[in-house]
Amino acid sequence: MSRLLCSAAIALALFAAPGPAAEILLDGHQHMGNNQGRCEFKPDDPVTHDQILNYPNYFHLSQPVTINGVRLNGALGLDNNLEVVIDGQSQISTCASCTSCRLPSPITCGGNNSCGDVVIDLTVGKFLPAGDHTISVRDAVSAGNDIGFSSISLLSDNPSTSFMLTQRRHPGNNALAPTDNDADDDYDITDTGSPYYPDISEPYPLDMGFTLSQNRRLSDIRFYRLRDVDNAAPNQARVFIDGQQVGVLVNTGDPLEANPTIIPTNFLALAGTHTLRVDLGVISGSDVDSFSWDSIIIGSVDLAPSGALGAFNAVEVGLAALNGVIKTKVANKNHDLDIYAINPLGSGVNTSYTGTVSVELLDASNSTGALDIYGCRSSWTAVHTLGSVTFGGGDNGKKKLSVTPYPDALQLARVRVTDSSTGARGCSTDALAVRPKEFQAVASDNDASTPGLTRPLPTGGYNSNSTPIHKADRPFTLLVTPLAEGGGAVIGYSGQPTVTAIVLELGTVLGSVAMTPPWTVSGGVLRNDSLRYSEVGAVRLRVEDTSFANIDLADSTDTERWVRKDDVRVGRFVPDQFTVTKNTLDPACGSFTYVGQTFGYAAGAAVTLTAVSGLGTTTLGYTGSLGFNSKLSSIAQATFGIYDDPGIAGGPTLSFPAGSHSVSDLGGGVGRISLPNFSVNRPGSPLASFSAEVGIEFPVFFDSDGVLPAESPIVMGTATNLGGAPFTGGINNKQMRYGRLYIESGYGSDRTPLNLPARTEFWDGTSFVPSTGDSCSLLQTANVALLTPVPGAVPAQTRTLAPAGPGPGPWTVTLSAPNVAGAAVLLVDLSVVGPYPFLLDDNSDGDGLFNNNPRGSANFGLFNRSQDNRIYQREVFR
Repeated sequence: MSRLLCSAAIALALFAAPGPAAEILLDGHQHMGNNQGRCEFKPDDPVTHDQILNYPNYFHLSQPVTINGVRLNGALGLDNNLEVVIDGQSQISTCASCTSCRLPSPITCGGNNSCGDVVIDLTVGKFLPAGDHTISVRDAVSAGNDIGFSSISLLSDNPSTSFMLTQRRHPGNNALAPTDNDADDDYDITDTGSPYYPDISEPYPLDMGFTLSQNRRLSDIRFYRLRDVDNAAPNQARVFIDGQQVGVLVNTGDPLEANPTIIPTNFLALAGTHTLRVDLGVISGSDVDSFSWDSIIIGSVDLAPSGALGAFNAVEVGLAALNGVIKTKVANKNHDLDIYAINPLGSGVNTSYTGTVSVELLDASNSTGALDIYGCRSSWTAVHTLGSVTFGGGDNGKKKLSVTPYPDALQLARVRVTDSSTGARGCSTDALAVRPKEFQAVASDNDASTPGLTRPLPTGGYNSNSTPIHKADRPFTLLVTPLAEGGGAVIGYSGQPTVTAIVLELGTVLGSVAMTPPWTVSGGVLRNDSLRYSEVGAVRLRVEDTSFANIDLADSTDTERWVRKDDVRVGRFVPDQFTVTKNTLDPACGSFTYVGQTFGYAAGAAVTLTAVSGLGTTTLGYTGSLGFNSKLSSIAQATFGIYDDPGIAGGPTLSFPAGSHSVSDLGGGVGRISLPNFSVNRPGSPLASFSAEVGIEFPVFFDSDGVLPAESPIVMGTATNLGGAPFTGGINNKQMRYGRLYIESGYGSDRTPLNLPARTEFWDGTSFVPSTGDSCSLLQTANVALLTPVPGAVPAQTRTLAPAGPGPGPWTVTLSAPNVAGAAVLLVDLSVVGPYPFLLDDNSDGDGLFNNNPRGSANFGLFNRSQDNRIYQREVFR
């Protein structure tokens, strides 16, 4: 067989698009004609010119190529009648030197019988796609002209020269005819009784050499027209390359078709001479099988299969050579690796390897380059030399390397080991990451609301008044520097750390941290201007990256892969502002209020303040030393006013106690401002009912950290028509009534108890009318005094109030019978229970000023002169 040398094509692949390449064929010779026994031809048995046309030689192309000619190497007996047939098509050719290559007949076996190398040009180039092809070179005129050559070279448009050496072999020890197995003495594969060619079987095992001009990965071995393989498992014929078994021959029969028997392999062969061996299988006893073939082609590829081992591998110390891993490494931290030499099949350690290798770290993040024969990609670039080791006797293909650590970070890396003499190499089958050891992180801002680098936020020792302050949930800046072992800054880190709050430094509630990726990187320092912390006080943050080294997720622990900093102190944080809830005024007496009656606010406070972050969430930690009691204990007094309705004579005025207003901490970031209750001043003369339009305004205030209410000043209505602060229940509940308590006088028998009605009334602008809906006047019997008893009454008179109370009116005052005629005077003392000064009457002195406790008289046994002089009347029914 021949060789197809592809060195130029391989070299070209390093600098330009890969050129066409034919496959490797084994050494052999070709003899066409009809003359057996001529010593200058090999083999002795000829193949007729018709047979070479019907059964041509095979070659294989890895890539498309245009053939411009052929060169017969070591040509013998040529003339000008040569015909070149490619893929069954005769090509027009010329051969200027063929005549001079004629050999005399007979010829002696001594001396130089070779015509040398003869070129046959094709007048038109022949384009051939990648794949299997056939070629025949023969004498088209003289069947009796014997010609020969040692190899055929395909001359192409590619600068490489590809050699095809044809070979017809017959190994074995055929027991029936060991010296002559072909009665026709020529090539005849159709002869089922003697299918072998050449006639005489060759010694076994049969070794065939081939030479590579550079390192190649062998992909398969193709036997063309392999015939009469009869041995069966487990005694099949075995095929070896350089002593490594790559397959067995199992097909049988006498194939005439072109389909080859293919033994796939994945053999890494270095430049130089190699040996292909076919070792015959045993038929029975000492007999081995005899079989024959026409051609053998060894296929090669420029690329390694995915995951294929190269000539070397690097793994963690103590792990297996073929499938060991490399764990995540820390930048600039010392570690060791085991370096293995791998056998050509990638099936184990090459224990006999000797040589010096260099070991490099590759940035393997770019996977666009194709795999080369060593399992390395051209797009993987060397970034660091890890060291070198020399293999020698007794190493058994394994050396430990104490690496020179890489000082920076790589998210996806591999290790490459290269023989310094042959260039053979291997990239680690396992990828790894090189991570920073830890982070250094510092928080800062431009001011309390905006990010920047002006002010570092940590203050060292924290207390409730430490500065600077930053508003909760307003963005601040965090600078993160990845550090190597030993503390140096790391370059090349491209991760996106997360930030969480883990330890409360100061405050009552642990908040949350939010941020918007990505981080920006400048000079190896990461920066993010979107950090926010949701609570008040100071906090310790955790900055960590749990995904940068995810390439090692399957072989490295979390501790080995993660980068973390747990003690990043940041603070002090304060609320962004106080939201304001204005509580309504409550009518003091159900749905109205009496003039002179104090009234105040729903929910017990005028205003509710809620400390919130910049995103509007309540800062629950704003309490205690960080909250209202400490930061906003009091505020200046509010101003009050009431609308002076020109339609109301005298006009209403307000009475409000002077002094500061209290602020109380309700917890959970909520506080309230409480104001004393106030009232509309009650004049001596009645006023018609009116709507209380009260205006209240709090002056501008802020806490000791400068946190302001969202509304400042806080205005709760204005003293204008319909502009006053709202009342609970709506505008109708703003009504102010000028009221009094009225008790009627009565007449009756001195022998029976006497009932006197009592009720609350208000001035409707014309007269006093019953005050319906009164829910606040809760009189009791103790309010009713017997100012002047009936003279001579024995025993003393008693009085009761119904309902027995306490409860709103109307009421009935009952005096017991005195059993003697006379008048008693009752007084309702509004200061005993209540008090109810807003219900005073003008029935004592009649001076027109409603400033008296209400009075009524009980007349027993006396005539009511306004009626018919009857004292008492009762109807009795029988």
